[in-house]
Amino acid sequence: MNIFRVFAFFLLAGLATSSIAVAHSDRTIYYNGKIFTGNPRNLWAEGVVVDGSLIGAVGTTQQVLALKRKGTILVDLLGQTMVPGFNDAHVHPFDTTSFPRAVHLNSAAEFVPGPGPSLEEIVSLVKQGAATHPPGTWLMASVGSQFIENPAANRFAFQDVSPDHPVLLASWFGHGTYLNTKAMQVIGIGEQEPDPFGGFYERLPGSRVLTGIAHEYAEHLIRRYFASQMTDAEFITLYERFARDAAAMGYTSVQEFSVGLPYRRHLNLVAGSELPIKWRAICFPLVLNESCDEQLPLQRKPSAHLTASGIKWIADGTFIERLSLLSQDYADAPGVRGQLNFPADAIQSQLKRSVVGKPIEAQPMFHAVGDATADTILDRMSVLADDRDWRVRRPRIEHGTLLRADRYVDARRKGVIVVQNPLHFSLAPIANVRLSPSLLAEIDPMKSLLDSGVMLAIGSDAVAAPGNPFLDLFFSLVQPTRPSEALTIEQAVIAYTRTSAAAEFQEQRKGTIEPGKAADLVLLSQDIFAVPPVAIPATRAILTIVDGKVVYDARESLGQ
Repeated sequence: MNIFRVFAFFLLAGLATSSIAVAHSDRTIYYNGKIFTGNPRNLWAEGVVVDGSLIGAVGTTQQVLALKRKGTILVDLLGQTMVPGFNDAHVHPFDTTSFPRAVHLNSAAEFVPGPGPSLEEIVSLVKQGAATHPPGTWLMASVGSQFIENPAANRFAFQDVSPDHPVLLASWFGHGTYLNTKAMQVIGIGEQEPDPFGGFYERLPGSRVLTGIAHEYAEHLIRRYFASQMTDAEFITLYERFARDAAAMGYTSVQEFSVGLPYRRHLNLVAGSELPIKWRAICFPLVLNESCDEQLPLQRKPSAHLTASGIKWIADGTFIERLSLLSQDYADAPGVRGQLNFPADAIQSQLKRSVVGKPIEAQPMFHAVGDATADTILDRMSVLADDRDWRVRRPRIEHGTLLRADRYVDARRKGVIVVQNPLHFSLAPIANVRLSPSLLAEIDPMKSLLDSGVMLAIGSDAVAAPGNPFLDLFFSLVQPTRPSEALTIEQAVIAYTRTSAAAEFQEQRKGTIEPGKAADLVLLSQDIFAVPPVAIPATRAILTIVDGKVVYDARESLGQ
C-alpha cells in the first residue's frame, strides 16, 4: 500500500461513504454542489470523485478536493444540484407513428389530453392529404376520445375521400388503431380476417366484416408490419436520435419495448447503434411460443451499458376505451367491465415461461390497468410458484393503475415492482367519468405502495420521443388523480433512479451516487428539492454523464 493509498484510506474513513474504488488513470472531481446521492446511508453530499467510469468517493467539497492529484480535472458545480442519472423504466422508441415515409396530418401534442378532433375534422384532414400527396402515400393522424366515441368512425367514413391512399389513425393513448380499406389491403388484412392471439377487430353488426378498427395485439401486428417496412438504417437513426435526445433530458438509462419488432432484429439493431446512454432491450412476443431467448450479437455481449432481458405482455387495455378489466361496471357504461387480452390459462402459461426461465432473462412484465387484471395475474402467480420463487424474479406490473390496497401485501410478498407512469395522472378528467367512486379511491397508487413495502419505479411511457423526467416528478408531487398518493421529491427521484435500476437487476451497478457505482450523473438547472412543485417542469439537464463520460453538455449555451 503506497503513501497515497494510506492517506486516502484515513481520509475516506471520515466520509459519509466508507469506501473508494480502485484508482484509475483519469480522475474528475465535481465539487461545490448540492448532491442528492439516493444512498439511504448518506442522502446528501457536496462533491463526488469520478475515476474512469466509476465513482471513487463522495463527501464534502473539502474532502473530495483533498483527493486531487496530477492531471485531475476539477469541475466547480457552482452550488447547483446533481442527482443520479434518471432511468426511464418504461419507454417505446418505436411505434407506427415512427414510420419515416408517412405523412402526418396532425400531432397528438395539439390536443392531448383533451377530446381531440371530431370525425368530420379527421375526414377533412384526410381529404386534404389525399389531394396533395401521390396515391399510395401513407396518411397518418392522431385521434382522441371524441373520435373513438363516434360510432360512425370506421373505414367506411373514408371510403370516398381516400380510395388510393392508405390511412392509419392512431389513438394518442396507444390502444385503438383505425385503418381505411386501402390500408387493410396494403397490410394484408382481409375483409373477414380472424382475430389474432391477444387482440381483436371490430366488425359490422351481425357479420364478420371488419370495420377497420383494431385493438390490442391486432394493433401490435400492424406495428410489426411497419417495422418490417423500415430499413435497418432507418431504425438505427431512430434509436440514435432517441438516445441523444434522452441524454439531453437527463436520462442515463432507458428500458425500452419496441412493440412489434421481432426480438432478434431488435437486438441486432440496438447493438448496431451508437447509443450514448445505457439501454435495456426487452422482448415483446406476439404469441405464446415466440422466442425471447435471443442474445446480443457477439461483438456486443451483455454489459452494464447494453443489456437484453425481460418479457413483456399486455394483459388489458385502458379505461379510456373501456378495455381494462374492472371488478365492477364502468360508471358511464352499465354492463361493461372491459376484458382480458388473454384467457386466464394463457396468462398462466406466460407466467410459467418466466418461472421456469432464468430470473433476469425471463423477468415477467405485465401491462395491467384494471383491478381485475392485477387480481388475475397475482392469483395465477400464487398457483404456479411460492412467493420466494417470485421474489428472485422481480415480477413487474407496468402501470398498476387500479392495483387495489387489499392486494398490496400479496404483491410485496411476491417481490412485485410497480412501474408507475406519472404523466398518466393528467387523465383525471377521463377517470372521473369512467370509474366509480370506489375505484377512484384506488387509482394510481404511489405513496401507499411505498408505505406497504411494495417497490415503486417510474417510467415515462413515452412513445417515439423521450419523456420529460421533470414533468413526471411534478405529477408525482401533485398527483391530480388522487392527491393523497403524492410523493415527496426525494421519494420521486429515488423511484426514478435507484428503484428503476432495481427493476432491471442493476442496483448494484447504478442508481445511486456512491463509491463503486457507475458514474451516471446529471446536473440540473435548478434545485428541484427547494422550488415549489409547479416550478419543477421548467428544470433542464445541464450536464449528463454516463460511466464518467459527458454525453450532453449545455453549460456553454447557459453561459456557465
